Amino acid sequence: MNAKNVMNGTDVELWIDGDLIAEATECKATASLQTTEVKMARHFLSGYKVTGAQGKGSLKMHKVSSYMLRKISESIKSHQQLSCTIVSKIDDPDAIGEERVVIKDACFDSVDIINWKVGALGEESYNFTFSDYEILDYAE
Repeated sequence: MNAKNVMNGTDVELWIDGDLIAEATECKATASLQTTEVKMARHFLSGYKVTGAQGKGSLKMHKVSSYMLRKISESIKSHQQLSCTIVSKIDDPDAIGEERVVIKDACFDSVDIINWKVGALGEESYNFTFSDYEILDYAE
């Protein structure tokens, strides 16, 4: 391993439904296994059986426009579930390759209708769930 190959978060891109979100500052998506406890005779410790998985994530961005307010509010007001596609790309020129991931069926949990503070730079944070993902490019 060379130190210069460690990926730097400067050369990143984030797309939501085909729209470049240049104001994104942080994004994380995690797939977690769901387990069910299995009690067994002659075993003091419980065993566990994987019975599903759950996708959750978060997005932070500079407050530059009303893009997310409009997108999420329109779905709330129309009583429809918002389902988005998120594409994340990290492509540090010193790294050994780019990594590109698609998050499918992302559903944002909430939207701040008003959120500001005098003298502070605007920032937005969103949590989301998702039902599938695909890794398009691996850094190898």
